[in-house]
Amino acid sequence: MRKLLLIGSCLAMAAFGISACGDSESDEEKIASVIEDSATLSDPADCEALNTIAFLEQSEFEEGEEAVKSCEEDAEDTSGDPETVTVSEVKINGSSATAEAALVGGTFDGQTIEIGVVEEDGDWKVNQFESFVVFDREKLLAGFEQSIEEESEGGEEDEVTSCILDEFEAASDEELEEAILSPDAFIELAEGCIEA
Repeated sequence: MRKLLLIGSCLAMAAFGISACGDSESDEEKIASVIEDSATLSDPADCEALNTIAFLEQSEFEEGEEAVKSCEEDAEDTSGDPETVTVSEVKINGSSATAEAALVGGTFDGQTIEIGVVEEDGDWKVNQFESFVVFDREKLLAGFEQSIEEESEGGEEDEVTSCILDEFEAASDEELEEAILSPDAFIELAEGCIEA
C-alpha cells in the first residue's frame, strides 16, 4: 500500500511538472560526476559524451574532429589519470558552471584546477580548464617526467621531449600554468625544441 501511495504521488507530481521522483540527482552532483568521469575516462565513446569540442581542443592540442580522434585513441591509456578527483565549490550560472577539482595521483598530482562546465542538450559537459587554484610546480614537473618516461620506449626520452622538459623547468610559474591552460602558450614555450 505504501509503495502504491509513493508511485501515486510521483505520478501526481509528474503531472504538475515537478521532478522529485526517479532522477533525484542535483545539478551539483551531475557536474561533480561528469568532472570525475572525464578525468578518469577509459571508454573512447566518453570523449564526446563527457566533454565539449572546446575542451578536447584544449587538452589534445588538436582541432575539431582531430581532437576527438586523438582523445579516442588515448582513452584506454589511463597511466596518467588521477587516482582520485575531489570536486568542490560548484557554482552554477544558468547553463554554465565552474567547479574546483583536486587531483591526487597521475600527471596532475597535487593540483587543484578550476574547471568550466556547460550544459548541452540537458547534459553537463567539461568545457575548459579555467585556472589553477592550487599549483604545485614540483609535483607537476615530476608528473610530466613520469608520464613521458612511461610513454617512451625503454624509459628513454627523445631529444625533443627532453628539450621541452628543460623549457618547462626553466619557465616561471605563470608561464608554466599558461602552457598547461593554452595550447598556443604551450607551443610558444616548446617551439624552439620542435624547430630544432
